[in-house]
Amino acid sequence: MSWQASYIGFLDCLKVSGTYENQYRPPTTRQYPSDNRFGWPIFWEVEALQRIDDPIAIHHLRGLGMKRSFQLDFIPEGPILIQYRW
Repeated sequence: MSWQASYIGFLDCLKVSGTYENQYRPPTTRQYPSDNRFGWPIFWEVEALQRIDDPIAIHHLRGLGMKRSFQLDFIPEGPILIQYRW
């Protein structure tokens, strides 16, 4: 894990009409057309987003609602909610 933030909620873009991507994605993301090809179903709302100086190996973390930490070979495919303390 190399970034941290506090999760506020999410916006279900499938229920929002109009060009939501232009509202929520920075202009720099338009340089990657393949990222935008299928659209974005949700946007996560966070606060206090910051890069972590000393990244934490994913197997030292536990996902929200999980009883055990992630496996050593776990590869995330997107953002994950991490349980802060257990």
